Amino acid sequence: MMLYLVGCILFLSFLLFIMMRYNVKHACSRASMFAIIMGLLANISLAENVASNLMPEKNDGFSISTGVATWILGDDGGTLQKFKDAFDVSMYFTFLLIGLYVIVTIAENRYVSAENE
Repeated sequence: MMLYLVGCILFLSFLLFIMMRYNVKHACSRASMFAIIMGLLANISLAENVASNLMPEKNDGFSISTGVATWILGDDGGTLQKFKDAFDVSMYFTFLLIGLYVIVTIAENRYVSAENE
């Protein structure tokens, strides 16, 4: 989980730095939107992994089926419950990012409108 998380944080930090450096309007809300997209990518990858492991006898045991899921779960293998738990955490985290996006967008709009007055 750490590799994907660290990669996302580094990418978002770099993206936010570049957008602020070039004075892109609403840079924080745009970076938040990219965070949501990366969260959705993780959700889709983990959901596909859970779905492919629902019948372990078909796959000769449990396996990690996608590259993004490997970055999140690691190469240790695991159980179906571990895969489901990682998917649940990823979903909660994405919902948290959506809430953060709403808050950041409102704050940026208030800041811009206060700055224009």
